[in-house]
Amino acid sequence: MKKALILLLGVLVWGSCTRNAKESAKPTAIPIKLITHKDAIDSLRKDTTAPLKPLQVTPLSPDKVSTFFQSHDLSSLMYFADAEDGHANRFDGFYGNDHYRIEFYFSEIKQDSLKPNVYHISGKNRFKKNVTPFEGTITFNQLASFKDPNLNEEHYEHDEFELKEAYTAEAAFEFKENPSVKGSGIFSGKMFIDFFERKDGNIELWYFSSNAPA
Repeated sequence: MKKALILLLGVLVWGSCTRNAKESAKPTAIPIKLITHKDAIDSLRKDTTAPLKPLQVTPLSPDKVSTFFQSHDLSSLMYFADAEDGHANRFDGFYGNDHYRIEFYFSEIKQDSLKPNVYHISGKNRFKKNVTPFEGTITFNQLASFKDPNLNEEHYEHDEFELKEAYTAEAAFEFKENPSVKGSGIFSGKMFIDFFERKDGNIELWYFSSNAPA
């Protein structure tokens, strides 16, 4: 986990003895600590001083994986159709020997109607001054459910969760850049993602376990 980010508002120090009583009576600003990802996780743990226990991961059989994707669409975990959340469709990383920033933007994601574990992706990537359209697929091939013994289960019934089940998945991706663009090629690799299903059927990313697989 990243180290907690702390923002301290400036503390007003009255160093001059010549200030009047009205000024010297002003209250000192109280430092404000921002809530970080780690803080949020720790707030759900049974004991923040205890060593982390491993997650209880249960791989799903191929038949159960197939059944899951036939009844669930994970597009919303990777793509926001709402323009206000469009920034979430951008994924940044580093590429090349000089580790230069590369950016991928997903402009559309569609679940395959015949193979529901396959998602068709289109978008653009930017590397240095080059912007290149690409199309490709993300294919989920492994799925497991998990439980976190470090968390208080009572939180699962809270409105924040309404947890039905938590999952971790592995997928293979292949993005083919437009061949008419100079220097185009194919990006391929693995993707890992943790998510959970609420009791109302909504699916969201899982952020609440510091030792989750993804």
